[in-house]
Amino acid sequence: MKIGVKIWPDKVDYALKIAGHADFIEVMAKRGCDFSFLSEIDLPFVVHAEHGDLGINYADSAKLALSRESLGFAIQLADRLEARAIIVHHGYLDGTPNTKAENTLRFLKEVRDNRILIENILVKEKFNGIEAEHPFSTPEKMKFLMEQTGRGFCLDLSHAQASSAALGLDYMSMLEQFMRLKPRHFHACGGVEGEPKDMHLHLWEGNLNIGAFRRMLPKAAWVTLETPCDLEGQIRDIEIMRG
Repeated sequence: MKIGVKIWPDKVDYALKIAGHADFIEVMAKRGCDFSFLSEIDLPFVVHAEHGDLGINYADSAKLALSRESLGFAIQLADRLEARAIIVHHGYLDGTPNTKAENTLRFLKEVRDNRILIENILVKEKFNGIEAEHPFSTPEKMKFLMEQTGRGFCLDLSHAQASSAALGLDYMSMLEQFMRLKPRHFHACGGVEGEPKDMHLHLWEGNLNIGAFRRMLPKAAWVTLETPCDLEGQIRDIEIMRG
């Protein structure tokens, strides 16, 4: 198993410190940032494309040009870093006529890059104070999205738990269903069972069954930790995930 950490480009000093303890770095491809510090890190990379918190929505036809620019930047950064994967969020519906699930399908079909992996995200989330729905949050709908676009899958433990809570389902059962989609990458953090939100806690915080999740993983799994960026805490997270 390879265990990495998620880094935003403003965390330069921290990235250089935690790199000595991780197997790889997953970096957020935020446009307008300086990524030159990554040349000092002698590790493999994974790239995460911008998402809803940064104004990107693949389901919004009015933002098509912006989506293309954003994902294009992520692809260029992945080329530069020789990244093995590019993680994307599939977009959300906010009740406006421009946002439709079909727009996500169309957009992800047009981008021909086998490194792109679609991450499962929350059933509902707020953007700019507006509650929005993510249309492909369940295993069944993710399977449909993958089949229609030809893209691979990134399984996020915390998102699966939050989605199962929102739908009143058992989260371990949902994880098992997601595992049948043969994820090519994984995200993990701590959380609270039954809470319909992504909490990004350390692995020892909350009450998610991290051991059961770890036992589900293939031996060659690549797992990104999305836990708080404090050195001692993330070193402990890495040790827990290694088992």
